[in-house]
Amino acid sequence: MTTSLTPIQGHELLAKRVEHQLREAILAGELPPGSHLSVPELARRLGVSRTPVRDAVYALERAGLAEIRARHGAVVFGGSHDDLRHLFELREALDGMAARLGAARMTPPERDALREVLDQHTEAIRHADPDLHVAFDAEFHRLIRDGARNPRLADDLARLQDQIVLVMRAVSLAPGAMGHGVLHDHAAVLAAITRAEPETAERAMRAHIRAVLRFVEDASFEAEITG
Repeated sequence: MTTSLTPIQGHELLAKRVEHQLREAILAGELPPGSHLSVPELARRLGVSRTPVRDAVYALERAGLAEIRARHGAVVFGGSHDDLRHLFELREALDGMAARLGAARMTPPERDALREVLDQHTEAIRHADPDLHVAFDAEFHRLIRDGARNPRLADDLARLQDQIVLVMRAVSLAPGAMGHGVLHDHAAVLAAITRAEPETAERAMRAHIRAVLRFVEDASFEAEITG
């Protein structure tokens, strides 16, 4: 398996460069949820001192990609059942608002781009490609949050999105994860945005996020039972 954790050369903005490599490794699944972020081990693998690695791990914690656990130190964010529920409750509110604003503010080219991503997502699911499934799902939501024209909302959603990617990657191989439910939900959101119907778009997006949460909770429960 290839890895993005390769030695870093030079000292300029070293902590930022370490943070970037660790973030990419986490989002790519090379450092899965629950992985111990050992500062000495990561420093050895990256070929740097411990200080920039420690700073990078703290930055990842602030970004929601790592968490500090008593007696375990820093680990990649995984999320308890309560964590996931709280995360998706917040996401429902923010993504719903983004869809409402996007329906009022997105331009025709932006709506066309959203439709193209949905078509690509459909193909990814048809070919049962979990990596593309996660990528196109994230891109669909990114286009809507950018089209909402609210930088503060976009920043909050971008932070949540990294945590969502971790969750979706963890359950993407579960039975039904790449079913057509997500495509149906996205199509309903796209239709409301295309018709410039803000309230309908928000309702469709909120219903979609609630459906995803139900699936994630069910998949997590099954994993506990069979694990």
